[in-house]
Amino acid sequence: MLRLVGDYQLAAPREVVLKRLKEMHFVVRCIPDLARVEHLGEREARLVVRPGFSFLRGEMTVHLQREEMPDQEASSWGLELRGIGSSAQVRVQARVSAQEESRSVLHYEVALEQVGGLLRAVHSSLLHAAMQQTVNNFLAQMAAQLARNQAPR
Repeated sequence: MLRLVGDYQLAAPREVVLKRLKEMHFVVRCIPDLARVEHLGEREARLVVRPGFSFLRGEMTVHLQREEMPDQEASSWGLELRGIGSSAQVRVQARVSAQEESRSVLHYEVALEQVGGLLRAVHSSLLHAAMQQTVNNFLAQMAAQLARNQAPR
């Protein structure tokens, strides 16, 4: 199992970030390499991505589920990815803390719990790099979405 842990500073108040992380349409808009959304519900979504990694081409179907957390300052999601000859299961947990009045820090943990098919043959360092790039892209898109929502009108 591969795991990524880190912190990301956001230019939005903690309450705003917490609210947005519970909105599936917001989370889906931040998914990197999104090709199309097939289903979007309150707690789950099914979408198609086109990752640009040399070892993973074509389309992958992603089933994303938001999980209930007893801690209101945390969010958790389960992802199942399926492509031609490949599959993966990922668990994401995030906790938001206030940094200043208008800033917050997102503490995240991403765990690649299972890989199947052709992904089993991919070296763990490549999978780790792909996970890191995907997380970085997600966080950058989330920061951009939050900045757009925070801009004065």
